[in-house]
Amino acid sequence: MKDWFLGLQARDQRILLVGALVLGLVLAWAAIWLPMVRHRAALERGVAAERKTLHWMQQAATEVRVLRQRRHAAPARGGRSLLAIIDQSARAAGLGPGIRRIEPEGPQRIRVRLENVAFDKLMLWLDDLQRQSGALPEAVRIEQGEGAGLVDARLTLTAAGS
Repeated sequence: MKDWFLGLQARDQRILLVGALVLGLVLAWAAIWLPMVRHRAALERGVAAERKTLHWMQQAATEVRVLRQRRHAAPARGGRSLLAIIDQSARAAGLGPGIRRIEPEGPQRIRVRLENVAFDKLMLWLDDLQRQSGALPEAVRIEQGEGAGLVDARLTLTAAGS
């Protein structure tokens, strides 16, 4: 090949050298530079998407903090004792006939014994109680009552934050 190249006229040799140089540059551009540019553009798009995700996560984290603070803040009881609130709310929820005993175990803990109350009403009452007064079930024992859908329950309720 070398003999063939040296056998060409000087003008043809220059044309081949320039052509080889241009071909080398085009190949370098196509094989190295172009993929790097495309990869960089893809990375920039990825970074932009991740920034959007980060922004969303920061907003969500702020919302979570606010919701946690609301959840942990004890609702106002209006100066009433936890015992009075539990008694009144149980009766308002339709559990009055099933109340057998409500007794305090200190200022922030109340034991409640209910018999033959509707399970659905009991669960709704516990949810409302937690939402309205912040009283949380600490211990719960539920057994089947005398009729369908009726239960006997022994609960220990605690004021939120105690």
